[in-house]
Amino acid sequence: MRYKKKNNSPIIEVIDNFLPEDNFKVLQKTIMTPVTFPWYYVPTLSDAGDLKEYYFIHFFYESIDHPPSQFFPLIKKLLFKLRCRALLRAKANLYLSTPKICEHEIHFDFVDESKACILFINTNNGYTRIGNKKILSVANRAVLFPSKLHHRSTSCSDQQTRVNISINYYV
Repeated sequence: MRYKKKNNSPIIEVIDNFLPEDNFKVLQKTIMTPVTFPWYYVPTLSDAGDLKEYYFIHFFYESIDHPPSQFFPLIKKLLFKLRCRALLRAKANLYLSTPKICEHEIHFDFVDESKACILFINTNNGYTRIGNKKILSVANRAVLFPSKLHHRSTSCSDQQTRVNISINYYV
């Protein structure tokens, strides 16, 4: 699916079965194994500072000043598929289930001409909203869009967790 906003604005691409199944299954199994994959608590979901909304992250790559995670090799094929020439940030996000789906604060990642990719790791009833487009969380679905577009994440209510990988990069 490709969505184009009014006035010839940036394109949002939604691509199912983004990675080859064998690559995706290894990535999914590793990330979804809680005993061996490290997650780190973040007390707020946005700069708005709502302490009721928290989540867990794992930085594969945070910045040139920090060494990449030992799990960085897991996303190399994903970066290759994105034709990533320079990486700004790559992280996994884990949102806990809530009784009803909660939309998180709207935000943008970067204000430059970089690209964003969200790869959904598990299927659930959560979603990512970009403008008025709701992209459902389906395992191995990727959504590609300019990093400067405002978007928001959600929790889910039908699985224990909602997990995705968020990458910001230059092509």
